[in-house]
Amino acid sequence: MLRRTGGQHGGGTELTEAGRRLIAVFESAEREHRRFLDRLGASLHDFAHFQQLIGVMSMKVSARNYLRGTVSAISEGAVNAEVTLDLNGAPLVSIITRESVETLGLKPGIEAFALIKASFVMLSTEDGGLKTSARNRLCGTVERMAQGPVNCEVVLALDGGARLTAMITQESTVELGLAEGSRACALIKAQHVILAVQD
Repeated sequence: MLRRTGGQHGGGTELTEAGRRLIAVFESAEREHRRFLDRLGASLHDFAHFQQLIGVMSMKVSARNYLRGTVSAISEGAVNAEVTLDLNGAPLVSIITRESVETLGLKPGIEAFALIKASFVMLSTEDGGLKTSARNRLCGTVERMAQGPVNCEVVLALDGGARLTAMITQESTVELGLAEGSRACALIKAQHVILAVQD
């Protein structure tokens, strides 16, 4: 931008050659962007659905645990189905409705994600020898512990390589003798495992 001070013909400003080129580039980029959106909208049957999917891909969930696995088996009952995910060699069982199996398109070999709230993860010592109603028992090494006034967040590095977070009381950490580097097992009820797939 060039400026001229007032004089016989008055002051004012005018664009430099570089300024004119910059505006031309901006206008050209704006036109290309509009053409791109038009072509994208024309090539998609349901552009609104596409935008919704983009939102889902970037959404955040309250579940602390987000585990990736492959469906290894599906056992269907009258109403519900038992779906087993393979987490790098460790099985994780989820019980969901048969309708959900169909909606998600689940079948052996399909990649799926397990969402588990940290408060749904119970911990035990590896040698506890407990018999529980929880279908899932995933063992690993305590990687990190974040202690608060009442509760403690325990991150377990599972043997298959995944990370699992549990939220338990401080009293429980003492009773179990948990410390960074110690072995522990996560107990999770199958009904507490939510499954999701990428659309």
